[in-house]
Amino acid sequence: MLQPAILPANEKRAKRRRIAVALSAAFLFLAGLVSLAVYTTPPAGTSHPHHAAKGVAPWVGWMIVSGSAALIAALVAAAFYNLRSTRISGRERDAALSLLARGALTEAKARFEALSKRRLAVGFAIDAKYHLGVIMMRLGDIEGALERFVSLQRSSSLTGEARAVTCIQLGVCLLLSGDLAAGEAWLAEADARASETMSSRLLADHQLVFARALFDCRRGAQGEAARNLQSRWRELEASLTGEAIRPLRILHAFAIASSSGPRESAQVDQLLQPLRNGQAGEFAWLGARWPEMQAFLATYSL
Repeated sequence: MLQPAILPANEKRAKRRRIAVALSAAFLFLAGLVSLAVYTTPPAGTSHPHHAAKGVAPWVGWMIVSGSAALIAALVAAAFYNLRSTRISGRERDAALSLLARGALTEAKARFEALSKRRLAVGFAIDAKYHLGVIMMRLGDIEGALERFVSLQRSSSLTGEARAVTCIQLGVCLLLSGDLAAGEAWLAEADARASETMSSRLLADHQLVFARALFDCRRGAQGEAARNLQSRWRELEASLTGEAIRPLRILHAFAIASSSGPRESAQVDQLLQPLRNGQAGEFAWLGARWPEMQAFLATYSL
């Protein structure tokens, strides 16, 4: 399935939190300095700091400064720990994505499961849960993937972009399982959420192409799906990576084969040729709950 990048949107939120922590630390430090000045600077005509504030001992100012310094030190230590943890989690995430891109689904699932059990920044936690759903879908566990995406959709930590692409995955799971009405509703929700910002719109656009083609094919409008995909095929080939476009090639070929005669068989073969070097059963998830797709995959030995 086409895989969006959820993490960047949450990295922006994490960056804003780090800036807020730094500003808070600076404010506390300045407040401590001001307090020290107020409590220890002698007024005009005196020479002893303890006369700075009537009835207040000088040690009070020092305690305020010491407390502020301790808090600042704790904030700085926490920031360094968070940075180190983020870097380690980033490397582990990249390793898991590399396995996923190579089709090593079982190994990728194990990596993401291990990652999801750690104390992670919001972005990494959401990303791990999302990709676990993607992997479960591609392993043919449509119901399990659906549960993952429903749980993720209920999270209050999702950004607009992440929520839009999760809606798409929900729609795809439902369409693959044959629930066309619910699947279409989630795609409409994704379209509405993706329209909120330009970045969300661009992020979700190509995924919606896949999902809408899937919807058309599932409802028996393969000819419409073939025409819509053909009208954007050059753009899709130029903008999508080889891994991302592979399931879309299957849908495009299926739509043509299901709506055209033998004369279009050459185009179907041309679409499927780049997929011949893949692993056996790579696209079985598309036909797990879809008999017509299952028969198509068997016919072309995919």
